[in-house]
Amino acid sequence: MVPDPDGGRGTLAAFHSAESELAMQITRARGTKAMAVVGFVALFSTLAVLSPVTGDAGPAIGKFKCKGSDTYGVWSPVSAGANTFIVGNCAPGTVLRRTYYSDVQNGPYFDGLIYGTFSGCGAVQSRNLTRVNSSDSISVCTGSAKRPYSEYLSLIDCRTNDPKCRAWDPDLAGDKTTRVVATCRAYANYRPFSRNAQPTDPVQVIAPDNRAQGDVRWRYITRDGKYVMVHDRKGRASGGAIWVFVSRGCVTTPHATTV
Repeated sequence: MVPDPDGGRGTLAAFHSAESELAMQITRARGTKAMAVVGFVALFSTLAVLSPVTGDAGPAIGKFKCKGSDTYGVWSPVSAGANTFIVGNCAPGTVLRRTYYSDVQNGPYFDGLIYGTFSGCGAVQSRNLTRVNSSDSISVCTGSAKRPYSEYLSLIDCRTNDPKCRAWDPDLAGDKTTRVVATCRAYANYRPFSRNAQPTDPVQVIAPDNRAQGDVRWRYITRDGKYVMVHDRKGRASGGAIWVFVSRGCVTTPHATTV
Protein backbone atom coordinates (compact mmCIF):
# COMPACT_ATOMS: atom_id res chain seq x y z
CA MET A 1 0.00 0.00 0.00
CA VAL A 2 1.26 3.51 -0.81
CA PRO A 3 1.50 5.49 2.48
CA ASP A 4 -0.33 8.79 2.80
CA PRO A 5 2.29 11.60 3.23
CA ASP A 6 -0.34 13.84 4.84
CA GLY A 7 -1.06 11.15 7.40
CA GLY A 8 2.39 11.18 9.02
CA ARG A 9 3.53 7.84 7.57
CA GLY A 10 6.48 9.22 5.57
CA THR A 11 7.89 12.26 3.87
CA LEU A 12 6.69 13.93 0.68
CA ALA A 13 10.12 13.54 -0.88
CA ALA A 14 10.18 9.81 -0.26
CA PHE A 15 6.79 9.17 -1.71
CA HIS A 16 6.44 11.92 -4.29
CA SER A 17 6.94 9.60 -7.25
CA ALA A 18 4.51 6.99 -5.91
CA GLU A 19 1.97 9.67 -5.02
CA SER A 20 2.16 11.19 -8.49
CA GLU A 21 1.63 7.81 -10.11
CA LEU A 22 -1.25 7.06 -7.76
CA ALA A 23 -2.83 10.43 -8.48
CA MET A 24 -2.64 9.74 -12.20
CA GLN A 25 -4.21 6.32 -11.69
CA ILE A 26 -6.99 7.79 -9.58
CA THR A 27 -7.62 10.51 -12.16
CA ARG A 28 -7.80 7.94 -14.94
CA ALA A 29 -10.02 5.69 -12.83
CA ARG A 30 -12.33 8.55 -11.94
CA GLY A 31 -12.57 9.57 -15.57
CA THR A 32 -13.35 6.03 -16.62
CA LYS A 33 -15.87 5.66 -13.80
CA ALA A 34 -17.53 8.95 -14.67
CA MET A 35 -17.79 7.96 -18.29
CA ALA A 36 -19.19 4.59 -17.27
CA VAL A 37 -21.77 6.24 -15.01
CA VAL A 38 -22.80 8.68 -17.73
CA GLY A 39 -23.01 5.86 -20.22
CA PHE A 40 -25.04 3.73 -17.83
CA VAL A 41 -27.45 6.56 -17.09
CA ALA A 42 -27.89 7.24 -20.80
CA LEU A 43 -28.42 3.56 -21.51
CA PHE A 44 -30.87 3.19 -18.60
CA SER A 45 -32.81 6.22 -19.76
CA THR A 46 -33.01 4.85 -23.27
CA LEU A 47 -34.13 1.44 -22.07
CA ALA A 48 -36.72 3.05 -19.86
CA VAL A 49 -38.28 4.52 -22.98
CA LEU A 50 -37.78 1.55 -25.27
CA SER A 51 -38.63 -1.22 -22.81
CA PRO A 52 -40.35 0.04 -19.65
CA VAL A 53 -40.23 -2.19 -16.60
CA THR A 54 -42.91 -4.75 -15.86
CA GLY A 55 -46.11 -3.24 -14.56
CA ASP A 56 -45.21 0.14 -15.98
CA ALA A 57 -46.95 2.38 -18.51
CA GLY A 58 -45.75 5.45 -20.29
CA PRO A 59 -44.31 6.98 -23.46
CA ALA A 60 -42.27 4.71 -25.72
CA ILE A 61 -40.95 4.78 -29.27
CA GLY A 62 -40.05 2.38 -32.04
CA LYS A 63 -41.33 0.99 -35.30
CA PHE A 64 -43.01 -2.42 -35.45
CA LYS A 65 -44.91 -4.64 -37.88
CA CYS A 66 -47.93 -6.83 -37.20
CA LYS A 67 -47.18 -10.53 -37.60
CA GLY A 68 -50.21 -12.46 -36.37
CA SER A 69 -49.99 -15.28 -33.82
CA ASP A 70 -50.99 -18.84 -33.06
CA THR A 71 -53.86 -17.49 -30.97
CA TYR A 72 -55.38 -15.11 -33.50
CA GLY A 73 -54.16 -16.36 -36.84
CA VAL A 74 -52.80 -14.04 -39.52
CA TRP A 75 -54.81 -11.01 -38.34
CA SER A 76 -53.68 -9.19 -35.21
CA PRO A 77 -56.54 -7.60 -33.24
CA VAL A 78 -56.30 -3.85 -32.66
CA SER A 79 -57.81 -2.65 -29.38
CA ALA A 80 -59.19 0.75 -28.47
CA GLY A 81 -56.61 0.66 -25.67
CA ALA A 82 -54.87 -1.87 -23.44
CA ASN A 83 -57.31 -4.58 -22.29
CA THR A 84 -60.38 -3.06 -23.86
CA PHE A 85 -62.58 -3.77 -26.87
CA ILE A 86 -61.31 -4.66 -30.33
CA VAL A 87 -61.89 -1.96 -32.96
CA GLY A 88 -60.21 -3.60 -35.94
CA ASN A 89 -57.32 -5.75 -37.15
CA CYS A 90 -53.94 -5.33 -38.78
CA ALA A 91 -52.63 -7.63 -41.48
CA PRO A 92 -49.11 -9.11 -41.43
CA GLY A 93 -46.54 -6.47 -42.33
CA THR A 94 -48.74 -3.52 -41.32
CA VAL A 95 -46.64 -0.84 -39.60
CA LEU A 96 -47.27 0.35 -36.05
CA ARG A 97 -45.28 3.38 -34.90
CA ARG A 98 -45.26 3.14 -31.14
CA THR A 99 -45.94 6.07 -28.84
CA TYR A 100 -46.99 4.35 -25.60
CA TYR A 101 -46.44 1.17 -23.60
CA SER A 102 -48.85 -0.54 -21.20
CA ASP A 103 -47.72 -3.61 -19.25
CA VAL A 104 -51.07 -4.97 -18.09
CA GLN A 105 -52.74 -8.35 -17.77
CA ASN A 106 -52.63 -10.18 -21.08
CA GLY A 107 -50.11 -7.56 -22.25
CA PRO A 108 -47.91 -5.79 -22.75
CA TYR A 109 -49.65 -3.58 -25.30
CA PHE A 110 -47.97 -1.16 -27.69
CA ASP A 111 -50.10 1.88 -28.55
CA GLY A 112 -49.48 4.09 -31.54
CA LEU A 113 -50.33 4.95 -35.11
CA ILE A 114 -51.32 1.89 -37.13
CA TYR A 115 -51.16 2.08 -40.91
CA GLY A 116 -52.94 -0.01 -43.53
CA THR A 117 -56.71 -0.17 -43.79
CA PHE A 118 -57.07 0.34 -40.04
CA SER A 119 -55.41 3.74 -40.41
CA GLY A 120 -55.68 5.19 -36.93
CA CYS A 121 -54.58 5.13 -33.31
CA GLY A 122 -54.83 1.78 -31.56
CA ALA A 123 -53.13 -0.77 -29.34
CA VAL A 124 -51.72 -4.20 -30.26
CA GLN A 125 -50.34 -6.89 -27.98
CA SER A 126 -46.56 -6.96 -28.26
CA ARG A 127 -46.56 -10.71 -28.97
CA ASN A 128 -48.30 -9.94 -32.26
CA LEU A 129 -45.58 -7.53 -33.37
CA THR A 130 -42.08 -7.69 -34.79
CA ARG A 131 -39.61 -4.90 -34.02
CA VAL A 132 -38.23 -2.97 -36.98
CA ASN A 133 -36.24 -0.37 -35.03
CA SER A 134 -36.05 1.26 -31.61
CA SER A 135 -35.64 4.87 -32.65
CA ASP A 136 -38.67 5.76 -34.76
CA SER A 137 -40.86 8.45 -33.17
CA ILE A 138 -43.90 10.49 -34.21
CA SER A 139 -45.97 13.33 -32.79
CA VAL A 140 -49.44 11.86 -33.39
CA CYS A 141 -51.32 9.21 -31.39
CA THR A 142 -49.28 10.17 -28.34
CA GLY A 143 -50.30 8.79 -24.98
CA SER A 144 -52.61 5.84 -24.45
CA ALA A 145 -54.78 4.94 -27.45
CA LYS A 146 -57.72 4.18 -25.18
CA ARG A 147 -60.92 5.64 -26.58
CA PRO A 148 -64.19 6.29 -24.74
CA TYR A 149 -66.94 3.85 -25.69
CA SER A 150 -69.03 6.63 -27.20
CA GLU A 151 -66.47 7.08 -29.98
CA TYR A 152 -67.05 3.66 -31.52
CA LEU A 153 -70.06 1.83 -30.07
CA SER A 154 -73.73 2.43 -29.27
CA LEU A 155 -74.85 -0.76 -27.50
CA ILE A 156 -72.86 -3.39 -25.64
CA ASP A 157 -73.54 -7.01 -24.71
CA CYS A 158 -73.16 -6.43 -20.97
CA ARG A 159 -72.99 -3.74 -18.35
CA THR A 160 -69.66 -1.95 -18.26
CA ASN A 161 -68.95 -3.08 -14.68
CA ASP A 162 -69.71 -6.74 -15.51
CA PRO A 163 -66.56 -8.94 -15.40
CA LYS A 164 -67.82 -10.49 -18.65
CA CYS A 165 -66.84 -7.24 -20.37
CA ARG A 166 -63.15 -8.11 -20.07
CA ALA A 167 -62.33 -8.18 -23.74
CA TRP A 168 -59.04 -10.03 -23.26
CA ASP A 169 -60.64 -13.20 -21.86
CA PRO A 170 -61.60 -15.62 -24.70
CA ASP A 171 -64.13 -17.37 -22.43
CA LEU A 172 -65.88 -14.05 -21.87
CA ALA A 173 -65.67 -12.88 -25.45
CA GLY A 174 -69.26 -11.86 -25.97
CA ASP A 175 -72.79 -13.12 -25.39
CA LYS A 176 -72.96 -16.91 -25.85
CA THR A 177 -76.68 -16.79 -26.70
CA THR A 178 -75.99 -15.00 -29.98
CA ARG A 179 -77.53 -16.73 -33.02
CA VAL A 180 -76.47 -16.43 -36.64
CA VAL A 181 -79.67 -15.75 -38.58
CA ALA A 182 -78.38 -14.87 -42.05
CA THR A 183 -75.46 -15.65 -44.32
CA CYS A 184 -73.07 -12.72 -44.43
CA ARG A 185 -69.51 -11.74 -45.08
CA ALA A 186 -67.33 -10.84 -42.13
CA TYR A 187 -64.83 -7.97 -42.33
CA ALA A 188 -61.58 -7.50 -40.47
CA ASN A 189 -61.99 -3.72 -40.40
CA TYR A 190 -64.79 -1.19 -40.26
CA ARG A 191 -63.16 1.79 -38.47
CA PRO A 192 -66.19 2.24 -36.14
CA PHE A 193 -64.66 5.41 -34.71
CA SER A 194 -64.79 7.11 -38.12
CA ARG A 195 -67.70 9.30 -39.25
CA ASN A 196 -67.53 7.58 -42.65
CA ALA A 197 -67.11 4.00 -41.48
CA GLN A 198 -67.06 1.41 -44.26
CA PRO A 199 -66.34 -2.34 -44.11
CA THR A 200 -62.94 -3.35 -45.56
CA ASP A 201 -60.80 -6.49 -45.64
CA PRO A 202 -63.41 -9.18 -46.29
CA VAL A 203 -62.54 -12.43 -44.53
CA GLN A 204 -64.70 -15.46 -43.66
CA VAL A 205 -68.36 -16.08 -44.44
CA ILE A 206 -70.64 -16.64 -41.45
CA ALA A 207 -73.81 -18.65 -42.09
CA PRO A 208 -76.47 -20.32 -39.92
CA ASP A 209 -75.39 -23.77 -41.12
CA ASN A 210 -71.67 -23.39 -40.46
CA ARG A 211 -71.70 -21.75 -37.03
CA ALA A 212 -73.28 -23.49 -34.05
CA GLN A 213 -74.74 -21.35 -31.28
CA GLY A 214 -71.84 -20.19 -29.14
CA ASP A 215 -69.37 -20.14 -32.02
CA VAL A 216 -70.23 -16.51 -32.75
CA ARG A 217 -70.71 -14.13 -29.85
CA TRP A 218 -71.66 -10.51 -30.29
CA ARG A 219 -69.70 -7.88 -28.37
CA TYR A 220 -70.98 -4.44 -29.39
CA ILE A 221 -72.99 -2.60 -32.02
CA THR A 222 -71.05 0.13 -33.80
CA ARG A 223 -71.73 3.77 -33.13
CA ASP A 224 -73.68 4.16 -36.38
CA GLY A 225 -75.81 1.10 -35.59
CA LYS A 226 -75.01 -0.65 -38.87
CA TYR A 227 -72.47 -3.32 -37.89
CA VAL A 228 -71.77 -5.65 -34.99
CA MET A 229 -68.38 -6.62 -33.63
CA VAL A 230 -68.40 -10.37 -32.98
CA HIS A 231 -66.00 -13.02 -31.75
CA ASP A 232 -65.92 -15.92 -34.23
CA ARG A 233 -64.42 -18.91 -32.48
CA LYS A 234 -63.76 -20.66 -35.81
CA GLY A 235 -62.44 -17.61 -37.60
CA ARG A 236 -58.81 -18.60 -37.38
CA ALA A 237 -59.47 -22.11 -38.70
CA SER A 238 -61.16 -20.66 -41.77
CA GLY A 239 -58.17 -18.45 -42.50
CA GLY A 240 -60.01 -15.35 -41.38
CA ALA A 241 -59.99 -13.33 -38.17
CA ILE A 242 -61.32 -14.09 -34.71
CA TRP A 243 -62.68 -10.58 -34.07
CA VAL A 244 -64.72 -9.36 -37.04
CA PHE A 245 -67.49 -7.00 -38.08
CA VAL A 246 -70.74 -8.31 -39.57
CA SER A 247 -73.86 -6.47 -40.68
CA ARG A 248 -76.37 -6.02 -37.91
CA GLY A 249 -78.93 -8.27 -39.59
CA CYS A 250 -76.53 -11.21 -39.57
CA VAL A 251 -76.76 -12.03 -35.85
CA THR A 252 -79.07 -11.56 -32.91
CA THR A 253 -77.94 -9.13 -30.23
CA PRO A 254 -79.57 -10.25 -26.96
CA HIS A 255 -79.08 -8.38 -23.70
CA ALA A 256 -78.07 -5.17 -25.47
CA THR A 257 -77.19 -2.46 -22.97
CA THR A 258 -76.42 1.21 -23.39
CA VAL A 259 -73.07 2.44 -22.16
